[in-house]
Amino acid sequence: MRTLDLYDRLVEAGRSDADLATAVRLVDAAGRLPGLAYYWAAHDDERLWTFLKRKQDHDPIGDIAGLRCPHLAFFGSKDRLVPIADSLREFGTAVCRTARPRRATLTVEVLPGADHRLRLPNATEPAPGYFDKLTRWLQQVQQ
Repeated sequence: MRTLDLYDRLVEAGRSDADLATAVRLVDAAGRLPGLAYYWAAHDDERLWTFLKRKQDHDPIGDIAGLRCPHLAFFGSKDRLVPIADSLREFGTAVCRTARPRRATLTVEVLPGADHRLRLPNATEPAPGYFDKLTRWLQQVQQ
């Protein structure tokens, strides 16, 4: 629970455009919790903190609606960051707009047991089926 509280504080810091030093102070004050260590180690620099601040509230629906090419979206069934059912409903609405080019199809794949990074617990590679589904989709859109 302490890790989620820290995460919430970091999100709020990002939303208020806090600098990296502020974010580092939040992490240090919480004792650099183990649940965040893997993720924070990769983001403990100014460029990545700036990127995270920009993307944390990004809504991809406008991007999806504007696509003019085929699109493949992967979701992990155990993703705790992205609400899959809501996302699928919103994606479906976006791709059904009449102004979209006919070629701008959407294919959705949900990987059983996968997390936000499309991995199974403790895995370093994408979940089983990822590369097969990706390869099959690429072959289909090239025809």
